[in-house]
Amino acid sequence: VYSPPYSPFLNPIELRWSKLKAGVKRDCLSSTDNLSSRITESAKQITPDDCCSWIKHSIFFFFFFFLQ
Repeated sequence: VYSPPYSPFLNPIELRWSKLKAGVKRDCLSSTDNLSSRITESAKQITPDDCCSWIKHSIFFFFFFFLQ
């Protein structure tokens, strides 16, 4: 079985971190912003549907790479 050295698309947590970072980086932090609250707000935007989509995405790529 061939496995690429590192496969972020086979790891759903990578997609979660991508969405979290996008929410944190949406605007530049100002002097009144708090990074902790920005991270918390971004994490609250992640839904169970997002998680299901990421898992389905990873399963698709697993079958695409390993069952050819």
